[in-house]
Amino acid sequence: MSSAEGYVMSENVFHNIFKYVDLITIAKLRKVSSSWRNFIENEFRLWQKFVCTSDVIKPWRYQLIQAKYPSIPCSDYDNLSNEQYKEVFVSYINWRRVNNYTHSQVAFQNNEFFGNSNNAITLIDTWANYIAFFGGNENSVVLFDINTGESLMNLVQFNSESFPSENSDEISQNVQFSIRRLRIFKPATDRLTFCIETDSAVFFWDVNQKIPIPTPEILRENPRKRPIDISRGFNSDLYVTLYSLHRIDIVRCKFDINSQSIVAQKIIIVNPPGNLNYPVFKDIFFQKTTILMIYRYIKSSYLMQVNIPENLEDPIEINGNDKKYIKTLFNSLDRPDFLYGISITNFDTVLAYYPTESRLDISLKIKSSGTNHYNFTEKSYVLPSEFGKIIDLFFYMNNLYLLTEKDLLIIYKLKNIKHLIHLQFNNLQPKVINVSGLRMLNALLATESNNKPFIIVSEYGKTKLQALHVN
Repeated sequence: MSSAEGYVMSENVFHNIFKYVDLITIAKLRKVSSSWRNFIENEFRLWQKFVCTSDVIKPWRYQLIQAKYPSIPCSDYDNLSNEQYKEVFVSYINWRRVNNYTHSQVAFQNNEFFGNSNNAITLIDTWANYIAFFGGNENSVVLFDINTGESLMNLVQFNSESFPSENSDEISQNVQFSIRRLRIFKPATDRLTFCIETDSAVFFWDVNQKIPIPTPEILRENPRKRPIDISRGFNSDLYVTLYSLHRIDIVRCKFDINSQSIVAQKIIIVNPPGNLNYPVFKDIFFQKTTILMIYRYIKSSYLMQVNIPENLEDPIEINGNDKKYIKTLFNSLDRPDFLYGISITNFDTVLAYYPTESRLDISLKIKSSGTNHYNFTEKSYVLPSEFGKIIDLFFYMNNLYLLTEKDLLIIYKLKNIKHLIHLQFNNLQPKVINVSGLRMLNALLATESNNKPFIIVSEYGKTKLQALHVN
């Protein structure tokens, strides 16, 4: 039984009333009394309904949960407590407050790195409360707590001698040890790792013990012939994409507790059609156990979607003509500057930017009624000329972020993901943030700091950053 100022109603009556009332109104009814608040929040589970049923928030719920609770396995995403759902809801609301951004210089304390003029920031990665910076002629890496700015390890300088000889002999003999990408990888609760990508090899480094972890054999095959890309998925998995002539392999890496080592399994083999040119990897993204990859082959762009079971015995082999897995994107033969993809519940989206025409092409895949039934919609837009060339972009929590060569961060607050295919830029009032003082911008990253949205803009060639915080 529940009461409101002396009037008692059964829970069945509450439920019968609330099923005809929208969630916003129900949220306002919490002010009636403490018992109403208790019932609405704890029995009716208001925050869970906002996150899991709202057309606005529901598509983003997995991204929100992963950002807020990175250590929770995706198998438990639908079993959060009411308090956890409330935190996820608040996180979404904070990301939508685009009119309240302030920007300032970031202060991370490590004089070894930031005090050295040679240590230009060339790579940044964030995960949970960690942020790592890489740069300099000596391959220097530092790690910080993103909430406090505290340095979490002394500066480390990587070279071919930092890793086991079976990994690096061929590299050190033939090419300079050049790091292209660094990923923070936490494969176990007590194990923090860097995964390092060079032009043709993958290395793992134990941050806590400051020692290398041997690279699995499958990732050391023909290193000079296999360009590489590394990405984090949901859970504690890391994915390595290997691409060569006529073929793309995707390898899943996990940490084996018994052997205390990284184990790798080839899970997907893609054989593009034809016999000319290399397939060019562009982006890979995840929705729980589903992998989506964008790649270009000859003059076309493709989106591949594959569901990966946890206990996979043999890799899934896909022919490039198989429409069950692969969709051709955009009819334009022009080569976009970049392709950016996202996957959220019931929606997959690819954005392509063409600088010569200041054009933004959007492909939106919408799940409709029926099993595995999807509709694709593609739209093309000419961006406002006053912005100049777009350096980077991303779409997050229904906000479209554009970073321009004119030192502007443009934020469009859209209604929902479907708004992407009904854009009218002339009728939208964006939030425009000047990040002047930075030149040669090279990174635009979004994460959370102290439970608030935190966007980092970095400048290539200097140890200089700016951050945007929500008040």
